Amino acid sequence: MNPTEIICPHCHKSFDLKTDLKSTVWLRLQASIVDNQVSRARNEMLAEVLEQKRLKDAEKDALIDGLRMSIESLQRKATQASQQLQGDAMEVDVVDALRQAFPSDNITRTGKGKNGADILHAVRDPHSGECGLILTEVKNTSNWSDSWIVKLRRDALRSKAALAVLVTRTLPNEVESFGLVDGIWVTNRGLHVPLALALRAQLVACATLRRQMPYLHRDTVVSFVTGPQFTQRVRAIVSLIVEMRAQVDREKQAMTKHWTAREQMIGDLADNVTGFRAELETVTNRRLLVELPSLSDRTAEVDTVSHV
Repeated sequence: MNPTEIICPHCHKSFDLKTDLKSTVWLRLQASIVDNQVSRARNEMLAEVLEQKRLKDAEKDALIDGLRMSIESLQRKATQASQQLQGDAMEVDVVDALRQAFPSDNITRTGKGKNGADILHAVRDPHSGECGLILTEVKNTSNWSDSWIVKLRRDALRSKAALAVLVTRTLPNEVESFGLVDGIWVTNRGLHVPLALALRAQLVACATLRRQMPYLHRDTVVSFVTGPQFTQRVRAIVSLIVEMRAQVDREKQAMTKHWTAREQMIGDLADNVTGFRAELETVTNRRLLVELPSLSDRTAEVDTVSHV
């Protein structure tokens, strides 16, 4: 009997350990090779899938970045266009207010793309003729810039304007409602007409003085309109205009309050008369033949007459 041969106690079949061991080792070796190949193939496929996913993610990120940049660019353009439209609207509003307040003056807008201030306000007086030029720059932005003052001063020198006004939504820190900043009058939207009225009055006064005193040099007038006395006088005029406007507003509010109270009293009286008539008809058990006039109609007539 072969020493490497054994017999199975169950099936009584003989096996050669040397031959079966070689066969088992070979099978395990083949299985290991196959496993390695499968693992390598799996890793290659996984790497390819991951690479494709990375490329798709990179493409998606690039697309998102491109869209974001396009959106930001469109938002900037829309904001600039909106600010431009808002600035144009405010400029038109300022021009209309000036023309309504000073119909005899020549007030024009500077076209887009042209150098100079936004509005040219040529002051005219029936007796003194041309009294001087006021430049007006309009800014409708949320941030103040000192460069506006520098530009407006340069425009005023170029156009030989007597005065220059900056109407802005955002005032510098040192200006509460209006004031003089480096020779430029700065004001908010609500006070630009009162300020123009005060400046115009001073220009007319200076023109009248020049007409009466022909020898008066222009530099003397310029020194006056840029001096502290002129500034104080303008401040006083504008303050009086503002106080008068506030007083008128208070009087309007008081009268409106009185009218509202009287209308309420008339309404209560009409309700009482109507209730009194209903009570009489209930007590007498008959309808009153006398028709009472309508207080509401009478109130409407009085209101119409008062408005006329």
